[in-house]
Amino acid sequence: MASTDSGLHGERGGSQLPGNGAADDDLALDRRQLVRAAQLAAIERLAASLAHDLRNPLAVVRNTVYVIKRKLAKGETTQALEYLDLIDRELSTTDRMIRELVAMTRGEAPRRQPVELDELLAAARDRLPAGLRIQWTREGPGLTLHLDRDQFVQVFGNLFLNAAQAMGGEGGTISVRSRAGDEADEIRVIDTGPGIAPELAEQVFEPLFTSRKSGAGLGLTICRQIVERHGGTISVEPNAPGAVLCIRLPRAPFE
Repeated sequence: MASTDSGLHGERGGSQLPGNGAADDDLALDRRQLVRAAQLAAIERLAASLAHDLRNPLAVVRNTVYVIKRKLAKGETTQALEYLDLIDRELSTTDRMIRELVAMTRGEAPRRQPVELDELLAAARDRLPAGLRIQWTREGPGLTLHLDRDQFVQVFGNLFLNAAQAMGGEGGTISVRSRAGDEADEIRVIDTGPGIAPELAEQVFEPLFTSRKSGAGLGLTICRQIVERHGGTISVEPNAPGAVLCIRLPRAPFE
């Protein structure tokens, strides 16, 4: 009996069957390896996407510099400013990609201050590439928002650029509608492009997702990160045709 009691006590005390510890260690190792493999795959996709998107504007810059050199050697200067503007646009594209990547990885806490919505919208529009033939409409009340100005200039800049690219950059209308609610302010950015399919309404916010041939697929991911750090939400709303992205921000300063 004593021997039997001792055996039962050992089982109740948590003694493990032979081999269980090793199996648990193997399972934990397998999980770590799977996580690491997923992380490496994500890094590989990001690197490939950035390499592709950075190579294109850099190739344009290199070719343009070559053309400028040849023309200057012949004493031709009439198109110099045009070529320099082209270089400037392509460098702005690479700068935007780098800023998006830094913003996604850094995750800076908001430095809040009262900011007028229309001032944010104007600053975001100023960041868009020159030459886009877009009509703008604005509906709803002016809002004073309590947020990080620079971060939200980037949010609206990303939304405007996505909308412009969805419309082909050659026309269409971008509308901004605001509404002051009891608990949250709402700002909607609406375009007249092809819209976003309902099944992609969440997927578009995932890192590296893009339906275009170019672009790293980070813009909307960064928008969601910034909005959520301010205690708000951003979502795709049903609309046909065109896309509607709605930002909701708490009215009281979010602590």
